[in-house]
Amino acid sequence: DAGSTQHAGQTATGNFRSLALLTANALPQFDPVELFLDDGSLWVDMTVATETLNLTVQQTSDLHQYYGMVYHNLYRKPVALGSLESGIRHIIVPLKNNADLMFKDGKPLEQLIDWNEVQTGMNTSNSVDIRNDNEFTWDFLHDRVFFEKAQSGRLYFPKAIRSDLTPSSPIPHDICGTREEFQGGKTFATLYSDKYEIIVHDLNQVLVEVECMESIGDLLQPVKSNDKRKRVSSARFLIPELCCMLPVAASVLRSASWT
Repeated sequence: DAGSTQHAGQTATGNFRSLALLTANALPQFDPVELFLDDGSLWVDMTVATETLNLTVQQTSDLHQYYGMVYHNLYRKPVALGSLESGIRHIIVPLKNNADLMFKDGKPLEQLIDWNEVQTGMNTSNSVDIRNDNEFTWDFLHDRVFFEKAQSGRLYFPKAIRSDLTPSSPIPHDICGTREEFQGGKTFATLYSDKYEIIVHDLNQVLVEVECMESIGDLLQPVKSNDKRKRVSSARFLIPELCCMLPVAASVLRSASWT
């Protein structure tokens, strides 16, 4: 049942990531900010660290490169961020999951940065293929961002590995608002073959249920499109063979879209 909240396999929690804004001079303390969303509101806490962050030239360069990668993928086009030579106003960096506890314990600020995420994001220029093998696990996929090779302008967050569906499965009848709508009865492989002239080679691979990332028009709000034709061009299920992953974590992009 594609409309059920119970899915075969493991499902996502839609996590966000704590981010740090690095500036040349210390900022004043901010009160928590309330963000108003379609389904409620979300409070965001901001803590100002007045201590100096000690970074090497290489670390600063790595963070700047990662920062550029985040916003290139967020807006799907180059974004002018300045350079280390000409000067930059700020850099946004990802923090470790336990950064708040580390900060309270007085750990050096540079230890709060998630350097593994920085290295992963900055060292992969475009994307990596999804391999449907032993690495195709929820632990590996849950914080990734997918896109289809044939439609690289649309990004997806994974919701579940659907071990009950393969490309040869009939498309469920109760899907609304995506490209699979009104395609009930066809198989996923047939849909791609008939509509996009794309042949799926591995008919036994499991599918990934996803949610489409909103388009970003500015630094404050996602773009809410009223054009149904644009909405229904997105997918509810992805075939791993036809997809790649961004190097930047999904939790970072979720949080960066509100910065």
